[in-house]
Amino acid sequence: GAFTNTGTIRVYSRSQLPGTLNNAGTIIVTRPPVVPRVVSFTLSAGVATLTVEASADFLYQLQRTPSLTPAAWLNIGAPLPGLNGDLALPDPAAPATPTLFYRASVSNSP
Repeated sequence: GAFTNTGTIRVYSRSQLPGTLNNAGTIIVTRPPVVPRVVSFTLSAGVATLTVEASADFLYQLQRTPSLTPAAWLNIGAPLPGLNGDLALPDPAAPATPTLFYRASVSNSP
């Protein structure tokens, strides 16, 4: 049936909207998050830094885990906004353990 938007709707594509939509609010069309490409990883003076290609309109969260079986991903610091270029995600207190795994998770900016 028909419905009226009087608030904000965030979609990845206008094709997701029904033809019966009466829009009296705001529609935000955004790209879905993508897996970031890793540019580099460095470890210097106890600071591990994962650098990824980052796009505007997305937040990038550094995560680490000591094991992949099972993986228990821990957020490191606050999410950082993408800048349409390389984005360094530092872990300033990387533990001195023999093995750590890192990744960057991506979400839409609010």
